[in-house]
Amino acid sequence: MVPGLTKRLGLRIKFFRGKRNMTQSILASRAKLSVDTVRRLERGSFSPTLETLSRICDGLDISLDTLCDALQGERPDLAKMTADFVASRSDREIQMVWRVVRAMFDEDN
Repeated sequence: MVPGLTKRLGLRIKFFRGKRNMTQSILASRAKLSVDTVRRLERGSFSPTLETLSRICDGLDISLDTLCDALQGERPDLAKMTADFVASRSDREIQMVWRVVRAMFDEDN
């Protein structure tokens, strides 16, 4: 990885974990990783594999795309974060969200 990138990655993971009020232990459990791995990632102590990043993203309920955008210094895209949030819900909840969004923007109202 590019020097400094592992540090930025760690900070972004910590940022997203904090936004979800998760402890390192909760994230580790959800990502099926050890707490030590999460701790080392957040410190930028090593370059993770794509598999590890994928597990972290699953644990945070974000897409790899969202994490990568954040690494490039871009502000988290609210539309992507919303899509990530909705994608982790049940089919029934997704249908409910869709109906609400459609109703909000229905021009006939």
